[in-house]
Amino acid sequence: MRCTLDYNTILVSTNGGVAVEITKHLLMNLSLLLVLLFFTQLIIERQVKEESRERYQLFYFIISIFTCYIFSVQVQDGVRFDLRQVPMILGSLYTGYSFLLAGVTILMRGLLGINDGFWVSVGVFASLAILLKWIHPWFNRLTLNSRSVFLFY
Repeated sequence: MRCTLDYNTILVSTNGGVAVEITKHLLMNLSLLLVLLFFTQLIIERQVKEESRERYQLFYFIISIFTCYIFSVQVQDGVRFDLRQVPMILGSLYTGYSFLLAGVTILMRGLLGINDGFWVSVGVFASLAILLKWIHPWFNRLTLNSRSVFLFY
């Protein structure tokens, strides 16, 4: 009797391999968000009037939440990792539409199924939306350097 293992079987069967796979998928997700941000910035700077910039920013954050949902990683049955909190938090701080973005995030989570995890997400994102709505005016008064320090810490 002969037992053969290929590279993918070894990678998935070890704990370190699972962590590498999750990290790889999340880095790809982050890369997609950055590429989408780059093209959105190009469009906003070159073709959009000052009055409609906020709509394009909101559109970017909604598309980013959708992108994070599409490229989520399923680790176990019912356990998924994604970065949908990132565009929700940044979009709420920069645009002020925290309840709209929380609603989109909850809607995307609802597409996975309505179970205990969904209700936990509703509570977390509703609380986060209230907090971010409260922080938004203060955040907009900060200088660019202060915003960067706030976001990275």
